[in-house]
Amino acid sequence: MLRPREDESHAWVLNEMTRQLNELRDWLRDEYCIGRTLREQLSDAVAREEYELAARLRDELARRKGQH
Repeated sequence: MLRPREDESHAWVLNEMTRQLNELRDWLRDEYCIGRTLREQLSDAVAREEYELAARLRDELARRKGQH
Protein backbone atom coordinates (compact mmCIF):
# COMPACT_ATOMS: atom_id res chain seq x y z
CA MET A 1 0.00 0.00 0.00
CA LEU A 2 1.23 3.47 -0.86
CA ARG A 3 1.89 5.98 1.86
CA PRO A 4 -0.06 9.28 1.78
CA ARG A 5 2.75 11.24 0.14
CA GLU A 6 3.25 8.51 -2.46
CA ASP A 7 -0.52 8.49 -3.10
CA GLU A 8 -0.43 12.23 -3.80
CA SER A 9 2.57 11.86 -6.08
CA HIS A 10 0.98 8.95 -7.92
CA ALA A 11 -2.27 10.90 -8.34
CA TRP A 12 -0.35 13.92 -9.67
CA VAL A 13 1.47 11.76 -12.23
CA LEU A 14 -1.81 10.18 -13.38
CA ASN A 15 -3.47 13.60 -13.67
CA GLU A 16 -0.51 14.97 -15.64
CA MET A 17 -0.49 11.97 -17.97
CA THR A 18 -4.23 12.35 -18.52
CA ARG A 19 -3.79 16.05 -19.30
CA GLN A 20 -1.03 15.30 -21.80
CA LEU A 21 -3.05 12.55 -23.48
CA ASN A 22 -6.02 14.90 -23.79
CA GLU A 23 -3.77 17.54 -25.35
CA LEU A 24 -2.38 14.96 -27.79
CA ARG A 25 -5.90 13.79 -28.68
CA ASP A 26 -6.99 17.37 -29.35
CA TRP A 27 -3.89 18.09 -31.44
CA LEU A 28 -4.38 14.94 -33.53
CA ARG A 29 -8.00 15.85 -34.12
CA ASP A 30 -7.06 19.34 -35.26
CA GLU A 31 -4.07 18.21 -37.34
CA TYR A 32 -5.95 15.44 -39.15
CA CYS A 33 -9.48 16.93 -39.10
CA ILE A 34 -10.85 14.11 -36.98
CA GLY A 35 -14.23 14.67 -35.37
CA ARG A 36 -15.58 13.46 -32.09
CA THR A 37 -16.13 9.75 -31.60
CA LEU A 38 -19.62 8.27 -31.68
CA ARG A 39 -19.41 7.70 -27.94
CA GLU A 40 -18.52 11.34 -27.37
CA GLN A 41 -21.33 12.43 -29.67
CA LEU A 42 -23.72 10.16 -27.76
CA SER A 43 -22.64 11.65 -24.45
CA ASP A 44 -23.08 15.16 -25.84
CA ALA A 45 -26.55 14.34 -27.21
CA VAL A 46 -27.69 12.96 -23.85
CA ALA A 47 -26.29 16.01 -22.05
CA ARG A 48 -28.26 18.25 -24.42
CA GLU A 49 -31.32 16.01 -23.93
CA GLU A 50 -31.45 15.21 -27.67
CA TYR A 51 -32.76 11.73 -27.09
CA GLU A 52 -33.71 10.88 -30.68
CA LEU A 53 -30.16 11.65 -31.83
CA ALA A 54 -28.81 9.76 -28.81
CA ALA A 55 -30.89 6.72 -29.77
CA ARG A 56 -29.57 6.79 -33.35
CA LEU A 57 -25.99 7.08 -32.12
CA ARG A 58 -26.55 4.26 -29.62
CA ASP A 59 -27.95 2.07 -32.37
CA GLU A 60 -25.03 2.85 -34.66
CA LEU A 61 -22.56 1.98 -31.92
CA ALA A 62 -24.36 -1.32 -31.33
CA ARG A 63 -24.40 -2.05 -35.06
CA ARG A 64 -20.66 -1.41 -35.38
CA LYS A 65 -19.91 -3.48 -32.30
CA GLY A 66 -21.87 -6.37 -33.82
CA GLN A 67 -19.71 -6.28 -36.94
CA HIS A 68 -16.56 -7.28 -35.07
